[in-house]
Amino acid sequence: MNYPFVMLVFVTITSAVMVVSHRNIIHAAVFLGLSFVGVAGMYLLLNAPFLAGAQVLIYVGAITVLILFSLMLTSQRIMREPRNALAYRLLSGAVAGVLFLMLVWTAWQPVWAVKPEVALETQNQVYLSQLADGLLGAYLLPFEIASVLLLVALVGAIVLAKEEREA
Repeated sequence: MNYPFVMLVFVTITSAVMVVSHRNIIHAAVFLGLSFVGVAGMYLLLNAPFLAGAQVLIYVGAITVLILFSLMLTSQRIMREPRNALAYRLLSGAVAGVLFLMLVWTAWQPVWAVKPEVALETQNQVYLSQLADGLLGAYLLPFEIASVLLLVALVGAIVLAKEEREA
């Protein structure tokens, strides 16, 4: 049994459940960061250190901090209970159950195509060069637009929080 994988799955799923079940928004955001760290650990187990580093830098470092910063500026800590909370919980539980059953059914399918082994370093170099070409070529503009959009959202949260405090 692969114990590091099992531990990462446990951490990731437990923290994801805590994100959706916690009423304190700050705690939910911290659990979201922990879930992102678990996914980064899975990338490391898949022998993809670049993706693990990107996961930590972008999601854990930037997105989680941005969410926490925005939440602290708006000074809203506790989520209110929705009007039809039981109906939403039943619906989301049913959808999660169906998705889980589909995942189990897919995992137990007898036919899994296996590729012949290629030298891992050669394969990683090819993928890394393709990834670098994509990030610095075709997808450079969307990444820059996303970073500007996040900056505008952060400035907007600061302005709204300042107006609320002055009023």
